[in-house]
Amino acid sequence: MNLIVSAFSSRALAETAALYGAKIYSFDFFADQDLKKYAEKSYSLKKSQKKYTTEELYRAMQRFLLANKEKTFHFCYASDWDNHYQLLSKLEANDNLIITGNSAAVIKELSGSKNKISLFNLIKESEFKLPEVIFNLKDLAKISDNTTSLYLQKPIRSGGGNNIEIIKSKEEIFQRLKESKKDNYYFEKYIEGELLSLQFVADGQKAELISFSRQLTAPDSDSPFKYGGNILFRPSSILVEKAKKLINLLTKEYSLMGINGVDFIKRGSDLYFLELNPRFTAAVELLLDIYGSQLFAAYLEDSLKENYLEKYLKELRNIKAKIILYCSYDLKVTDNISQKIAKISSNNCKFKIKDIPKKGELFSQGEPLSTLIIETENEKKLWNNYHYLSKKIKGEFTKKI
Repeated sequence: MNLIVSAFSSRALAETAALYGAKIYSFDFFADQDLKKYAEKSYSLKKSQKKYTTEELYRAMQRFLLANKEKTFHFCYASDWDNHYQLLSKLEANDNLIITGNSAAVIKELSGSKNKISLFNLIKESEFKLPEVIFNLKDLAKISDNTTSLYLQKPIRSGGGNNIEIIKSKEEIFQRLKESKKDNYYFEKYIEGELLSLQFVADGQKAELISFSRQLTAPDSDSPFKYGGNILFRPSSILVEKAKKLINLLTKEYSLMGINGVDFIKRGSDLYFLELNPRFTAAVELLLDIYGSQLFAAYLEDSLKENYLEKYLKELRNIKAKIILYCSYDLKVTDNISQKIAKISSNNCKFKIKDIPKKGELFSQGEPLSTLIIETENEKKLWNNYHYLSKKIKGEFTKKI
């Protein structure tokens, strides 16, 4: 099977699909060194000296499809394609492309402020609560003038915790709503609690849970909301039951397909719904050792397995995390990391270095340099190893510029 994968970074998706035996063609920003293990061909916006936009990826894919009209390709996407149903719709018009996962029509039904309001109204039928949200001046009028609550300005087109701002007063919300001419963002009451996510597979009618994770914010980031990784955890039976009802409610309403995710906050016994991510999510690669080819099979095979969560709970014995290693300053990669990984050792954990840049590659402050997959006995050892590996990689393989 010929498969096109695309995302900001498509290595994790390519690795997942490779276990299923797909012949992979990748379109992303980085085209990291380890992507070559899984992809027959890879296109990089960075190496083409283009800025990252999904529109640029779309144009590159269209050129590729036109040049390979005699072949048929499946297409699986991750972020930020779920914010661009128009581009997905244009891709669907190609005779030699079949989208796996959620169609352009499904993504359209989840796009824009009106559809987000409809989604939030649907959540009220579940056992998840909703933070107070403000989309317009009418919503704002319901808020007390003396409120001391913090609000978050969040983009309608969400992803990675980017472009989220803290708003400290009703007056500030009023001014921003008054000045805004488009429904580019909304306001959400800040809820203190654990930021969690769940991942599930769906076949359009029913859904099965595959994992739960705690979301990390980027260490040493100037933003308290920037995505930093995930730590898998074992859920309580109460959380499992509430989550099952939620994902089946969402799947039936939107005919969801393939791998999807939900972000939520746990505060005491209360669960607050935040986002539906209708595409392959970043936490999924932590499940490769548990499910193997079963993960990508959820996109292509008619029936879902019934033992996903049972298998997850049985196999998850240690602390297992994915942590993004960001650049805290502008730097240049000075050595071939992929050839010297074997020389990096840590006595008390299993680890893998993913999304490996090539020698000579330049990075700006705040950009992701690589990804660490760490498995160890407890969180103290996890963070000790993260700091050790971070220092080792930056110290031995990069230089500040």
